Amino acid sequence: MRKIIYFVCTLSAIIMMMPSCSDRLDILPYNELETSIVLNSPSNFEIYTRGIYGQLRGYYAGVYTLYPDVVSDNLILKQNGIKTHQNTYLLNLNSSNTWGSIRDGGHNVIFSANTALGQLDVLEDGDFKDNLRGEYLALRGLAHFDIAKVYAKTPSVGSSGDLGVIYRKDVNIGTQPSRLDLETTYSNIVNDLETAKSLISEDNGVGRLNLYAVYGILSRVYLYMGEWELARDNAQFVLDNSPYEVTPSAQFNPLWDNSYNGSSIFKILIDNQDGISMGVNYGQTGPDGTKSVYVPDFEFYQMYSTDDVRRDAYFETSAFDNNLYNHMIKYRQRPGSPANVADIPVLRMDEVVLNLAEAQAELNNDGAALQALDLLRLERYGSFISGNEMGQQLKDAIQLERRLELAFEGHRYFDLKRKGLGFTRSTFGDFADGTGTPPPSTALGLAADDHRFVFPYSLRELDINPNLVQNPEY
Repeated sequence: MRKIIYFVCTLSAIIMMMPSCSDRLDILPYNELETSIVLNSPSNFEIYTRGIYGQLRGYYAGVYTLYPDVVSDNLILKQNGIKTHQNTYLLNLNSSNTWGSIRDGGHNVIFSANTALGQLDVLEDGDFKDNLRGEYLALRGLAHFDIAKVYAKTPSVGSSGDLGVIYRKDVNIGTQPSRLDLETTYSNIVNDLETAKSLISEDNGVGRLNLYAVYGILSRVYLYMGEWELARDNAQFVLDNSPYEVTPSAQFNPLWDNSYNGSSIFKILIDNQDGISMGVNYGQTGPDGTKSVYVPDFEFYQMYSTDDVRRDAYFETSAFDNNLYNHMIKYRQRPGSPANVADIPVLRMDEVVLNLAEAQAELNNDGAALQALDLLRLERYGSFISGNEMGQQLKDAIQLERRLELAFEGHRYFDLKRKGLGFTRSTFGDFADGTGTPPPSTALGLAADDHRFVFPYSLRELDINPNLVQNPEY
């Protein structure tokens, strides 16, 4: 009976996406017979694969995209609002207030990818089979990378023997594995992604990983590792060989209303019927206007010049309850959809050229770094003239553009962490002119060595697996 329940639950979670089954995955055994009944034809593998991307959607549409701005210096909690995730914003992180959705969502992707990898031999050898293997390895590597970013230090500033994360390559959920060290964790991530390169197709359609997405993700992973030459080479491959472009200024608003895909190397598609409103994490729009949950920190908001195309694409200044706010509107612009429904960007060409610029700058190739940076800046500013920066000024300019470009896409906290930088929130308030209520003095930032740059595991996870070691100082 338990086998039958698990079979039904797996089908529901992967094919029909019924979240009620998620808790059962922790207690019911994997059974190869039932899986082989499902994964027995190319068409069924296609359905199953779409289900895995649906699981990826589940955690990216949640706090995985939101938290990196909430626990850094890009957003401020609006005081006249519902104060969602207030404890996290206040940096009150502990085993009862952590980042559980990435653990559950990420491991669901990993489990499903491992399940499919174990059944691929039923397919005939050929491009179709190779492509699927490449996708599953890339999905497994990406999900482990996402988890490691939260629960472990980054190799660029950590030590090889620091705690990494559990790396699952099987579907034996009855085991209680220990965490790998940091070096071994990232070696596994790189191995999965590098292996995927030789297998995955150049074009799997919008919303699925392809060859250029794997190269682009690796350029990001290698930045986290401080492997500048490898980051450069992977980013350069995408720039030289892919059909994607840096988002032209004229297409920047269409990028966010999802009518333009020319720079979207990999994004998560959100259909109207999915019931996922990405923008709700930041605020709700109704007949009385926009009621924000978070608004941009005023100091950060002022970094966008008036001739920066991103300013109007990301923000709208309007009144609510007789107070004027700068609302974050990046995910509410799609025509024909309910409010706040939009696709989720995971990898854009715009990030890839910033990865390239950073890697070249770290290699002291200032000319190449400036050239890559200016590819982006030329399309963002109405009257752009290159600053011709060099040395540290160039590195600072790259990090500024990274912050401005990738805001509210799940990067800021992780970028600070991998660069070994702390942050200090401004003392501006939440109103549009910087007045209003500022952050409390007890939550004005984190020092570079603060233990909260690594999140704690939850009590539930520690109870389930006694071999799971909690992060220090929690």
